[in-house]
Amino acid sequence: MYYKKLYLQDMGGLTVNGNKRIKRGLIFRSNDLNRITEKEIKRLEAIPIKHIVDLRQKRYVYKYPDKYIAEVVTHLPVEAAEFKGVTPLKIFLRKVDWDSYHLDEIYITMFKQNKEKVGKFFHALLDRPRPTLVHCTAGKDRAAVFTALFQFVLGASLQDILNAYEKIQDHLEENLFFYIKALSKITPLPDLVLSIDVKNLENLLSYIEKEFGSTEKFLKDIGFERLDELKEVYLEEIEP
Repeated sequence: MYYKKLYLQDMGGLTVNGNKRIKRGLIFRSNDLNRITEKEIKRLEAIPIKHIVDLRQKRYVYKYPDKYIAEVVTHLPVEAAEFKGVTPLKIFLRKVDWDSYHLDEIYITMFKQNKEKVGKFFHALLDRPRPTLVHCTAGKDRAAVFTALFQFVLGASLQDILNAYEKIQDHLEENLFFYIKALSKITPLPDLVLSIDVKNLENLLSYIEKEFGSTEKFLKDIGFERLDELKEVYLEEIEP
């Protein structure tokens, strides 16, 4: 629970191959929904969000339940073993050696640990009702990676994906809770704890291109071979 207000971003609108576009209004990303106000609930109802993909660990799902109730919830607890054992207390006591972490490869590590869940995510986007809201805690890492991979397999350009990823930055700066800001003044924190690092996402997408060579091989590796169906549902022609 790092941020005070709902961040809601439509992940559609990106151009594909110059003549197609990812449809708007079908997939969104956000931070967690346990603090949202009645006004923010009405925003989600107005869409209306019918399917939530919750990427948080089970203990957080139970401790901080969503206030918005969708028709269907897909729970895909994303592992983040790179930071296992890192707690606010250890950070406060300066017992975390940030130099020991591969901070520029955390999204690559996340993907490797959760490949099967990425495949299940794509299946859920086809098999569950739409529109879909994808969220984690802050909305800047897990939800950002999963929705960026969605844009990537549909054929959006790297720069457009990175631009969409960056849009959360102003929200992070404006809505960071006071105690996180205070902690950052007491002990040095990596930038990625407080904000985003575009290089991390760029490194992940470059890794996938080099490792698999094609979108089809990547999707086969994660257990998803329904790309044509995904394109049929989520892409539209751009009228001249």
